[in-house]
This record gives sequence, structure tokens and C-alpha cells, in this order.
Amino acid sequence: MIKLLNKNPFLSISIKNSSQIIIRVLIGLLSIKIVAVILGPVGLAIVNQMQNFLQLTANLANGGIYNGIIKLLSDKATLNSKKEILNTGYVIIIVASLTISLSGIFFNQAISIFLFGNDSYRFVILCLFIYVIPTALFNFVLSITNGLQNLRLYLFITISYLISGLIIFVTSLYIWGLFGALWALLLQGLIAYILFRKGIKKLQIQLQFVLNKDIFKILSNYSLMAIVSNAITPLVVILIRRIIISNLSLHDAGIWDGVYKISSSYVNLSMLSFSYYFLPAFSKTISTKEIRKEIRDSLKVLIPLLSIASLSIYLFRDVIIRLILSNSFEASSQIIKWQLIGDIFAVTSWLFRILLIAKEKTKAYIFSEILAGTLLLAVSYYAIKGFGIEGCTIAYCIVNLINLFVLFIVHKYYWKEH
Repeated sequence: MIKLLNKNPFLSISIKNSSQIIIRVLIGLLSIKIVAVILGPVGLAIVNQMQNFLQLTANLANGGIYNGIIKLLSDKATLNSKKEILNTGYVIIIVASLTISLSGIFFNQAISIFLFGNDSYRFVILCLFIYVIPTALFNFVLSITNGLQNLRLYLFITISYLISGLIIFVTSLYIWGLFGALWALLLQGLIAYILFRKGIKKLQIQLQFVLNKDIFKILSNYSLMAIVSNAITPLVVILIRRIIISNLSLHDAGIWDGVYKISSSYVNLSMLSFSYYFLPAFSKTISTKEIRKEIRDSLKVLIPLLSIASLSIYLFRDVIIRLILSNSFEASSQIIKWQLIGDIFAVTSWLFRILLIAKEKTKAYIFSEILAGTLLLAVSYYAIKGFGIEGCTIAYCIVNLINLFVLFIVHKYYWKEH
């Protein structure tokens, strides 16, 4: 076993990083369970709609530079410029997050109507825009610890945030119900800021509001890729949920959310390992031979694990749905198979997307993201009309297979064997 770990760095790093990943997944599942039991499918759909919106705003507020920070800090040739890298990143995040936050003053009513079909949540949305600033800073310090491969600090900050966030969320939900769950997100922003300050202190970093033009130009390439990717994913999920609500019902949207949350739990388990290991690893590889070997070795581990996980979840789907959600989500059992197959394609394709990020293939990356998002939205729209709620998972499976094929062709084009 030790010999296998030494031969496969991806597996080794993933196991070392497994503590925070397992805690993240368990906390996510526990949160879903509590919301499902207390609020049911309708409440789950509303909470997830708000969470996806906050994910969208938080992703835009970071300026899309986290992957660029990780890449630059992982590159030994740029470590002499560490101070300039961090200061430039700090400027970008402060400016971007303030811009996003201020937009909440003018558009909170329109956003509430867009998300929920009414303006009942406009004041909550207005206040939650404050959340994006500390969250952007928190993720900034995570990207620094990732790039510097400071796993111990990375785990401490992440686990502290996850556990404190769960306590706040559960307490607020239990006492104040649906609105308590929404307001809890604002309190999580305070925890995020405290941990940001602690992380910077531990790393002995003095951040200054100074912009380096050369580094800004480099980070801009990553910014464009990340903004497109990070905006498309939550936006498409929000729009699909709106299509379900418009054509079927809010209850059906909650049933789909239940399936989506179950599958995303183990998908995130894989992708979190990717984000910590593969971006620095691919950034260091130079030759086509090294790149292709890294991919082959990783796929040998990845695909069997994904297949076993998907099959296990499908075979025990009824038990899992009752365990993770509640009896009111029984209809999820009938539509989950397509989601699980699609997850295998989705996680495998992410491996190729990480490579495009690491090697700054901006145009190819943006094209693949826009293609995947547009296809998923379009196919979901017609599939929902033709197959009902199951159309969502069918569309997800089809589009992820197409996206994997496209990314494989792109990979072959850029890294041909000689």
C-alpha cells in the first residue's frame, strides 16, 4: 500500500487531504438532511436557490484569480515575486468584491423576483451582499495556502469554517426556520473574515494595496477563465430550477435538488482533491510525455473509484435518499440513475479542464465552459417538457458525455504524441 502511494502522488495527496474533504462532505450531507426534514422539498429548493445565487456573487467577487494565485505560487521561478503576487491579488479581490456588493443596493428587488418570482426576499438579498467581501478574502487565503502547499494551515482554516458554519446554520434554522437559514449565511461571512485574518497572520504576510501591472496581466488570463466558469455553473443551476418551477412545480424543483445534492457530495469529494493536487502538478509539468503520463495514472485510479461509487449509490438509492433526505423525497429514486452516470463523465472531464487552466489555454477553456452551460440549459429545457422532472438528469448525463468528448479532442490537439 505504501509503495502504491509513493508511486501515485495524486492518491497520496488525496489521502492526506481527505480529512477536510470528508468533513466537508459530511457537513454538506447533514445540512441537506436538516433542511429536508424541517422544510421539505419546497424549502430545500428555496434555500438552494439562494445558496446558488450567493455562490454566483462570491465567484464574481473574487475576480476569478484564485487559480492564477495557486499557479504563480506553485511556480518556483515566480516565488521571488511572492509579495507582488499577493498584493496584486489583494487589490483585485477588494475592488471586485466591493463592486459586486454595491450592486445589491440597486438590484436586490429584481434579483428576488428573478430567483423566486416575487420580491419577498429583497431585504435578505440586500444584506447578504455583504457576505461576498469576507468570503472572497477567505477564499483568497485558501488559494495562498494551496499554492504554497501549506496543507496543515489549509486544513485548519477549511475545517474551522465548515464546523462553525454548520453550527450557525443549524441553530438559525431550528430557531427561525427558513429565514433563519438565509440569515445564517450572513453570520458565516463574519467567520470567514476572522479566519482570513488568522491565516494571513500565520503565513506572516503583510498585504498592501499595491498593483503590479505585469502580474495583473498574468492573473487576467486566469480571471477570464474562472469568471466564465464560476458564473456559468451556478447561473445554469438557478435557471434550470426556474424552468422546473415554471413548467412543473416548486415541489418538483426540490425533488431534483435532492438528487443534485446527493450526487454533488461525492463529485465534490473528487473535485476538491483535483483542485488541491492537479493545478500545482500540471503547472510544474512541461513535456507532453509528462502530461499524458500524469493523466493516464490519474484516470487509472479515478474511473474505477467513480464507477464503484456511482453503482453503490444507485443500488442503495432508496436507503440513501431516506437517510440523507427524508421520506418526502421518494420520487428522487426514479430519476437518480442518469445523474450518477453523468457524474462519472463530469468528474473525468474536470481533469482535462484543470489541465487547460494550468497551461493557460484560455480560449479552449472558455469555449468548453460556454458550450457545456449552453447545451445543459437548452437540453434541460426541452427534456423537462418531454420527460418531466427526469428530463433534468437525462440532460445532465447527455451534456456531460458530449463535454468529455470535446475536452478529450482538445487535449489531443494541444498535446499530441511525438
